[in-house]
Amino acid sequence: MNTLSLRNDEYLILKHILKDPIISYSRLAEKINLSSPTVKKRIDSLLGENVISSFRAEYHPESLGLESHIYLLKINSI
Repeated sequence: MNTLSLRNDEYLILKHILKDPIISYSRLAEKINLSSPTVKKRIDSLLGENVISSFRAEYHPESLGLESHIYLLKINSI
């Protein structure tokens, strides 16, 4: 497996995307002092190199008044 060296701005982009996966190019550009087209170009490159595989937002069910449950089952063979 080949390893890829990240530029400092690419590292910053990843850091911000991890915190806020739906951040806009323009907002991200403001945060890291780059232009929006440059941010888009860097993200496209990271996607092309499979450094970024997807963007997703997670939520906490409790914040919506929902409950989450985890069930653990132990099944013995018959």
